[in-house]
Amino acid sequence: MPAFLQRFKNLSLETKFIATLVLSVTLAIVILTALIIRREGIIVRKEHTRNAETVATVICSALKDNMLSGRPEDTARLLSELSPIDGIKGLGILKTNGTTAFQEGTPLLQVDPHILRPLQKGEITQVSLEGTQFYLRPLLNEQRCHACHAAEEKIRGIVVIQLASAEKEHSVADLTGRMAAFGLFTTISLSAVLIAFSRRMVLSPVRSLTEATRKIAGGEYVFFKPRGTRCYEINCCGNTGCPSYADDTIPCWLRESTACNAIPGGKKPEACFTCVVYKTQKGDEITQLIDNHNRMSLTLSENDSNRRRYIGEIETLNQELLASNKKLGTLLEASRDINASLDLDQTLRAALKLLAGATGMEAGMLLFVEEDVTKRCHEFFDCDAYHCPAYKRDINCWRVPGTMCIELTKSQGVYLMPKKFRGEEDRHTHYDPALNVTDKIGACSGCDFLSTITLLPKMSMGIGGPVEHDRLKLKSSIMHRAFVTGRALMNYTAENPLGLHLEIKSEVVIPLKVHDEVAGIVYLASGDSLYYGKEELSFLQSLAEVISSGIFNSRLFEEMGTSYFQTVMALSNAVEAKDPYTRGHSERVAVYSLKAAEAFDLGRQEIEHLRFAAILHDIGKISIRVELLRKDSGLDDSERQMMMSHPESGVRILEPVAFLRPALPAILHHHERLDGSGYPHGLKGKQIPLKARILCVADALDAMLSDRSYRKALSVEAARAELKKYAGIQFDQEVVEFFLTIL
Repeated sequence: MPAFLQRFKNLSLETKFIATLVLSVTLAIVILTALIIRREGIIVRKEHTRNAETVATVICSALKDNMLSGRPEDTARLLSELSPIDGIKGLGILKTNGTTAFQEGTPLLQVDPHILRPLQKGEITQVSLEGTQFYLRPLLNEQRCHACHAAEEKIRGIVVIQLASAEKEHSVADLTGRMAAFGLFTTISLSAVLIAFSRRMVLSPVRSLTEATRKIAGGEYVFFKPRGTRCYEINCCGNTGCPSYADDTIPCWLRESTACNAIPGGKKPEACFTCVVYKTQKGDEITQLIDNHNRMSLTLSENDSNRRRYIGEIETLNQELLASNKKLGTLLEASRDINASLDLDQTLRAALKLLAGATGMEAGMLLFVEEDVTKRCHEFFDCDAYHCPAYKRDINCWRVPGTMCIELTKSQGVYLMPKKFRGEEDRHTHYDPALNVTDKIGACSGCDFLSTITLLPKMSMGIGGPVEHDRLKLKSSIMHRAFVTGRALMNYTAENPLGLHLEIKSEVVIPLKVHDEVAGIVYLASGDSLYYGKEELSFLQSLAEVISSGIFNSRLFEEMGTSYFQTVMALSNAVEAKDPYTRGHSERVAVYSLKAAEAFDLGRQEIEHLRFAAILHDIGKISIRVELLRKDSGLDDSERQMMMSHPESGVRILEPVAFLRPALPAILHHHERLDGSGYPHGLKGKQIPLKARILCVADALDAMLSDRSYRKALSVEAARAELKKYAGIQFDQEVVEFFLTIL
């Protein structure tokens, strides 16, 4: 592409349009001027030629008369009179041989043979020699002229007229100058008018549309020259729900989902094509371009608004999803941490830490509910409202939705009447359907049975001092409301129902529920003003439910462990009851064994198994006669064999009990000796389980330090000497060394 075309292509639309317009107007004026000048030149030449023809005709006519009359001087005079005619520079008459007969003005041309030939044929000729125009007309040889001219000659002379070329050229030049000035003026004037018109009607709208489009591309949705059609006024429209009603920014035919309902069918675009407003005000192409631009801007604006709304909704959903994921992660973490241990104290400590971390509270306490499970509220009130959902059920009414006590107002205030109304056998004042939670809380606030419930503090953190009471009553407070409603509650009045030594501004109480029963309360407090909405409180309640299951699993496990231990102690007591001298022996052996277990870094479960083994290591003696156990003299072989069978007997007795099976190896081998001389299997060294080696030393140590029917207890020094003497032979060396440190 040529360089100038490339530069022209890079010009602005306005510059290119104006340049093209000026060039077009100039070219048109130049062509028009050239045509006019050419036409005027032709007219001038024709006029001069016509003058020459007239003069030639006059000369021809006069010459014939003058020559026939013998007055040649009249011809010369005629030429002199005719020479001043406009456009005539010279006149003359040539003979047939080309010589001059008469002449007036500038010298005539020399007639060449090639010029004479057409003249001799009688043809009028115009020739141009050296820029000079000549008009040549032959004088025909008529019969009257044969007296002087031979009859065979066709012409008798030639009239020569020299045209005034300079004058003609001056006329043309003058015309050209005037036309050039006119053309320049016309070009400038017409170009200015067309430029102004095009700028106003085309370029300005296009430039403004370009700028508006640039703003739209930048996210600024602008309208360009609103139409102001107000079609709703023209059609007297009262449809205020129409998007174009009272809005003249964009005509209604450019809006989506709008059509004139006055047209049968009323659908776009047919309805708009027949609309009176559309027919009269749709405008030209530029106007329609502006309309469609505004429609595009409106559509993009609406789409952008929708996009921003959708993005906002997506971001909100993402935030909610992240929050849900975080909550789910917290729940999973809580489930993992709470169920990581069955130790109740560890579980309670982890629960309180989790809830405090989730709420941002720095202090708190976890309390268990203690209530008389042998009596329910319907028994407490002697209530016979059999249609109450809690009637004669193993549940109290405040835990059942839709129930509450009837309130009766007297001068003393609100109280309950746990008696029948006269004449009513199926209705008791204790029950009435609860319309809402507020009514229920108000009704339960004065419940005598509810006031009997006791809260037992189990774990605390950051409370700033000791708890004033180890047993707390459920008074009318946020804890009472949480207990009745069974859901987490937030309080900003700083009730401080536990009397903590803290400056409290925010409180959260979360009930711990097991199978919809409130079995505990978590009280959390902060010195900062915190806020939790319904969703946060609902999450805290869900978190508390996860924690509750772990807490009460640990509590159940502890209770089961207590039950197991009590069972074990009962068995141990049954053995020791047969021999008064061994009373307390098992407990002391357990104490010694557990001290050694800590020194040898046994695990929690192994320590528990060792404790059971220590308590029950002599359970096999229950099968031995009382006389043999209390015998104060030596034993014969059969008696010794019977006494040595007690480890195996104990294993047979305890083997059906699943939770005691891990303790059986220590019970079976606690009389094995390191040198292999022990019983029942004669194991040596490390073949003997560690717990059995510990139990062996603890059993022997307590036996030496206790009275027996056949001897008195040894002194501590004597017992130490015995342990040293038999270390590595009967007793494990490392175990002995530990016991020597504690004696």
